[in-house]
Amino acid sequence: MRYLLLIAVVVLLIGCVNPGGGKEERAYTTTKTIELEVEGLVCSYCADTIKTYLMNTEGIAGVEVNLENRRVKVTYDPSIVTEEEILNLKIFSGPFEARLAGGA
Repeated sequence: MRYLLLIAVVVLLIGCVNPGGGKEERAYTTTKTIELEVEGLVCSYCADTIKTYLMNTEGIAGVEVNLENRRVKVTYDPSIVTEEEILNLKIFSGPFEARLAGGA
């Protein structure tokens, strides 16, 4: 019984800290958009993981994930985060590897 109570408390705390699983698009005054090719993006869980991680990164205003072609469009404020910093985020150093789409 205590185990179930502990699980309920943890679920409640997670919901309070991160309701909805990620932030929606944010408004920034100046934004740029890049498109990334992401190796390892093979399922909807992967897509949700990447989107949630990126949307919780300061300076990122929006994320669109296309699972079919394994691409991610990232809209960001270049005065807060750079293209290079996005490509070097921790999420892209593990099972997911990102590079600019089109070999740019």
